[in-house]
Amino acid sequence: MRGCLRVTTVLLCGLLMASTFSVTSAFGQDLRRFPRPSPKPYHPFNAKLPVGVNALLATQVNPPCPGDFQFVQFVVEGGARSRVFARGPAEPVPTSEDGRIGLAVGYTYRVVLSELTNFPGVELYPSVEVLGRTAPPPGREADFPAPVRFTTEEIEIALSGRLVTKVLHLETPQFAAPAIEPGKFEVADFPPRANLLAEAELRGRPIAIVRIGGRTPDPNYPEPTFYGPGGPIWPAANHTGGPPVGIAPPHLPK
Repeated sequence: MRGCLRVTTVLLCGLLMASTFSVTSAFGQDLRRFPRPSPKPYHPFNAKLPVGVNALLATQVNPPCPGDFQFVQFVVEGGARSRVFARGPAEPVPTSEDGRIGLAVGYTYRVVLSELTNFPGVELYPSVEVLGRTAPPPGREADFPAPVRFTTEEIEIALSGRLVTKVLHLETPQFAAPAIEPGKFEVADFPPRANLLAEAELRGRPIAIVRIGGRTPDPNYPEPTFYGPGGPIWPAANHTGGPPVGIAPPHLPK
């Protein structure tokens, strides 16, 4: 099924790079009339890889410290309740009232969105793959969360049976837009064939991959693989003193 690919700029917009062409000549013939695009470099990171693979690769390229967490804030248009599964189908950990929670770098989490104001009776189960983190002041990590927004349009696409894949990234400061209205985000759409992570890296530094579709777990026969490996969770209420919930090395889903 065709899906929707999006790049979301967390703070400011980034830089678009144009293709370059080579010019050669042979036996006096001007071949500039037949420009040949330079080959694209190989990019090992790709949002189309199985869920969890990019996060694991990111930890191998840039190993995180055990206490590296990225706070996120789930925002559903119209309002909703959000919870995060730490380990399998066990009781999920609720976010704060405004949707904030800390997720460990290098892990992949299944989230449940329920009590959607604009979609009564609907539950959605997006995933969040944490690739990196920002650098907020120590002790104020929860004050600067990465916004994970779900619009009505994206929810309707998910309920129609298609998959929406988004990459959140920090902008490149040297090429940031002069100003962005508070509460607004730069969003760029791409066709399904695009390498979303490569596009995000052209604009800044990827932080997380967010996927949302219409798949839901079977309440009678829950599949452990549906919930993924999970990982440590840092409730927003504990970020100034309480410890994170569960510490374990990152690993791929079975």
